[in-house]
Amino acid sequence: IAERLRASLADGTMTVDQVDEAARLISLRFGPGEQAPHKIIQNFKNLTYTGLLANPMSALTQFGDIALGAYKNGIVNTVAGVMKVLSGRGKSTGLDVKDLFGINNVAADFASKTKTKDLLNAGLKYSGFRTADRLGKNTFVQGAMLKNQQMSPEAFKARWGKIFDPEATKPGMPTPRTEELYKKVQSFEKVTPENREDIGFMLWNDLSEAQP
Repeated sequence: IAERLRASLADGTMTVDQVDEAARLISLRFGPGEQAPHKIIQNFKNLTYTGLLANPMSALTQFGDIALGAYKNGIVNTVAGVMKVLSGRGKSTGLDVKDLFGINNVAADFASKTKTKDLLNAGLKYSGFRTADRLGKNTFVQGAMLKNQQMSPEAFKARWGKIFDPEATKPGMPTPRTEELYKKVQSFEKVTPENREDIGFMLWNDLSEAQP
């Protein structure tokens, strides 16, 4: 992170004040480290989740994510996304939530270090809940990528300019990061994994709007 901040300062992407503010926020968020709750709480949550979610009926509700994806990204893009996920072509190109975002658990609350974690993981696996959740998330990401690829340069800039070039406060101001992102999105499969950070950030924003 420090290297990215220094690079952003050097190339003018961020001002000194913005770098200072970013460093302060990062320190506040990650400085103390993650504080795990007491093991009694972890065990209680794991057993509760096992009882509520580790069953086929709960797994079926996760397919609602695909319907939400169709609403956000379009039916055609969502169907294409499902086909890519089921065929394995999506993962082969790097469009997988585990590869993009490091999402291994259904939710952060599902991560713990107690013995009941194995029971929860087994329940989520064999009930189909984890598979359905991963299918929904990956389908959404695939559909979101297709939707962004179909945007015109103007529509793409209107959608992402404020996030990737926030300093461009007036119409006509240059938006180099957004324009570079647009090029990467259009030729995604040719972009090497180490140069996909902004693509991942874009898709993370899309997914977060649907699954906060």
